[in-house]
Amino acid sequence: MQDYLIVVDANYPGRARELIAEVKQLSPKPVRYVFDTHAHGDHSYGNSLWTATGATTLAYYKILAEMDRYEPARWQTAEANVRTFAICTRQCPAPSTTFRKSPFILKDSTREVDFLYLGWGHTPADGYVWLPKERVLCTGDAAVNGPRNKLWDANLATGRAFCRRPSASSRCLSCPATATRAASRFLPVSASSCSTYIVPSQRKRAKENLPRR
Repeated sequence: MQDYLIVVDANYPGRARELIAEVKQLSPKPVRYVFDTHAHGDHSYGNSLWTATGATTLAYYKILAEMDRYEPARWQTAEANVRTFAICTRQCPAPSTTFRKSPFILKDSTREVDFLYLGWGHTPADGYVWLPKERVLCTGDAAVNGPRNKLWDANLATGRAFCRRPSASSRCLSCPATATRAASRFLPVSASSCSTYIVPSQRKRAKENLPRR
């Protein structure tokens, strides 16, 4: 944006502290918004560090129910990892602002940024960031980038449908959270991976009446 920056995902506290310092080296503009794509700790636990800098943390409103459902248990488990936590605030901070109507749009004379909710994918509260002019889509963990993606809270049937949308996958650079660079291939690869490997294994577990992990 012309006068400020938007960060996608607050990260863990330790990583947030590193990024706050790094951003100051990259731009003189302040970070005004930090968008949590979902409730998992590596995307949201650094919220309090960003709000301490004056930023507004933002997410789709369903993230609050996800945090109520799983916290503070997941926070307490993650806190044991000193490397990623580094700063232990002893709380699991929810985003300070949420939106219900999708898209939620921020716009100035230089850029439009659309915050979207497109249904249950990696989690029930997945949010996306779409830059219509640049045709860049930030997907959080909704686009699979190899085997690292944890699927605790995922609905892979609806997530696969999203990845297959022509409007989502054609002529568009997608930025998964675990990728080192944007690429047009991530969404179709995600849909293919779900179809070939993950959805059949889910069906098999359901047939065998095994608990979903």
